[in-house]
Amino acid sequence: MKSNKIMLNKTKQGFKMRYFHLLIVVSVLLLATPALAVDDYYGPDEELTFDQSRRPDLGIGSGRSAGVGMMAQKGDSTWEEFYVSDVEIGVFLERLYEVLANEEWLGQYPEVATIANYMKESGFFDLQYVHSEYAITGDRMYFMMHEDFEDLSPDSYYAKVLALPDRELASADYVDGDQLLYFAANNVPDMLLLYMNEVMKAVNTMEQTTEGTALEADLNLGDLAEVFGMLDAFNVEETVKTLFTGEIAIVAYNMPPFEQLMLGDIQPADLELAIMLGVSNREGVQGMIEGFGDEIGLLSREYEDDPWKYYVVNGEETIGLMLNDEMAILSSNIDVTRRNVLAAQEYGGLELEPCQFYCDLNMAALHDQLVVPAVNMGTAYLPDNVVLPVEPMSYLVNLPESEALGHMTMTASFAGGYTGEIEMKKAVLQYLVYYLGVGLCGAAQSGAFN
Repeated sequence: MKSNKIMLNKTKQGFKMRYFHLLIVVSVLLLATPALAVDDYYGPDEELTFDQSRRPDLGIGSGRSAGVGMMAQKGDSTWEEFYVSDVEIGVFLERLYEVLANEEWLGQYPEVATIANYMKESGFFDLQYVHSEYAITGDRMYFMMHEDFEDLSPDSYYAKVLALPDRELASADYVDGDQLLYFAANNVPDMLLLYMNEVMKAVNTMEQTTEGTALEADLNLGDLAEVFGMLDAFNVEETVKTLFTGEIAIVAYNMPPFEQLMLGDIQPADLELAIMLGVSNREGVQGMIEGFGDEIGLLSREYEDDPWKYYVVNGEETIGLMLNDEMAILSSNIDVTRRNVLAAQEYGGLELEPCQFYCDLNMAALHDQLVVPAVNMGTAYLPDNVVLPVEPMSYLVNLPESEALGHMTMTASFAGGYTGEIEMKKAVLQYLVYYLGVGLCGAAQSGAFN
C-alpha cells in the first residue's frame, strides 16, 4: 500500500510538472507571436527600423532613444531597470484578418468571417505600431504604452474615439491631493454614446450569426432598441451637452473603518464620497435643480462669504450638492466635501496635463486602512502551528514604512494615438513581494500544497 501511494504521488507530481511546462511554452509562444511575424516579414538578416517621427515625446523617453532618456534619469538605488519595445504589429494583424476572413481558412465559417469583418470595420485591424517602455529607478516605477493607428476610416469606432479631444480636468482644481481616490474622465457622454452604439452594432452582428438560437433571445435586442429610442425621443444628448462639459470625477476622501465595513453598518456620511460634474451653463443647471428640488426635498443652505450655492436633502442633511460656475458636486457628506474643496481652492489643487482619463490612488492610505486590517483578520484564523516569516521577509525585501507606498497614478490620452501611463512607488512592488512570500510560507505550513 505504501509503495502504491508513493507511486501515485510521483504520478501527480509528473502531471503537475508537465502541466507547468506546457503553461510556460504557451506563454512564450503568445508573447513571441507578433515578434515572429515581424521577423519573418522582414527576413532574418534585414534591419527592422521605425519612422521615429510617429513617436510623440512620451514619458521618460520614446522610440529607440527612449533608453538614453531613461538612463539620463538614473537614480541612486541598488535596483535600476529600463526597457523599451517597438513592435510593428500591423504586419501580424493583417495576417490575422486574412486567416479569419479568407474562405479557404477560417472564413469558410460564416460566424468567424462576420465577426472578423465587423472587427475590421471598427478599425481594430488598423493598429500598426505599439511602443512600450518601463523604468524602475530611484524610488519610482513607470510604465507606458502608445498605440498608433493608420488608415482609419472616419466612420470607424476607433477613429471616432481617438478624435475626442484631450482636455484639462477642471475638477483637478478642487482636489488637494490628500484624498483616498480621485478618478476623472473627459468626454464621458460622447464616449458613452459611442460605446453604446458600438455595442448595438456588435449585437446586430451577432444576430446575423445566431438567428433562431437561444442566444438571440438572451441578448434582448428589443430592450436595447427601446433604450436608444427613448434617448432620441427626449433629446437627452443635446440637453446634457447644453448644461454640462462632459467631465465627470469621483472623489473618495476617506473610507469607513474596516470593522464597520465588515458589519455593514454604513451611513451615507460615512462614505465621504463626492461626484463632480463639469458645468457649462450654471443658470440652466441651477434652474433644473430648483425645478426638481421640491419633488426630491432639496433645501437651500447658505454660508457667509461663500460663492458656492448649496443644497441639502431634507431629512438627510449630510447629503448635499455644491454648485458654482464650473462644477456641480454631489456629496454623501457635504461638510467634508466643502472643507476639502475650499482647501484645494485656497492652497491649490492638482496640476495635470490635458488628458482623457486620470486616476490617483493613495496606496499608503489604502494599505493602512484596508489591507492591514484584512490581513490581521485573516491571520487570526490560521492554525497555531503556522508561524509567518514576517521579520525575515521584511528584511529580505528591505520593506520600508507604509508611507513610502505614496500614490499610484494612471493617465490616458488620445493625442496622436492612444497613450496610457502608470506611475507608482517602488515600495508597491516591495510590499507585493512581501505579502506574497509571507502568504506562500503560511499556505505551505498549513498544508495547502499537499
